[in-house]
Amino acid sequence: MVHVAWEDVKAYATWAGRELPTEAEWELACRGGLDDATYAWGEELNPEGRWMANTRQGEFPLHWEWTADWYQAHGELADACCTVANPRGGTRQRSVDPGDAAGVPRRVMKGGSHLYAPNDCRRYRPAARMAQAVDTGTSHLGFRCILRPAAGVGSTPAG
Repeated sequence: MVHVAWEDVKAYATWAGRELPTEAEWELACRGGLDDATYAWGEELNPEGRWMANTRQGEFPLHWEWTADWYQAHGELADACCTVANPRGGTRQRSVDPGDAAGVPRRVMKGGSHLYAPNDCRRYRPAARMAQAVDTGTSHLGFRCILRPAAGVGSTPAG
């Protein structure tokens, strides 16, 4: 599902009895146990010439997913390239782009895009992250929901 703003996504997750993953939860699931690898499948973008992600195969002329975390600048993270710990990051107030006169808060989006190409960016890496205004839905931004264990079973993130 695409073209959904944050409130749409939150309403759907609530209706479905689910939640959105935090940035750290999303990345952990995406990595599939390869904690130090550049890509979800290893170190090479195209091992043996095989395309492993739905990325643009040519020059750049986006499929992202919402997470539950407020955006915080890369410099505010303990490790600016990725999120290695989970409590939830950022605050609503600090997520606003200083140049945004409307003051719209931003959430973290993760994932790659069918338009991104290696000559332009590498946003399809598990560690890649970007800010998205909560009032904006786009054709390249979707979401997935998670089901948290009941209280007392396992652990849930602070937040």
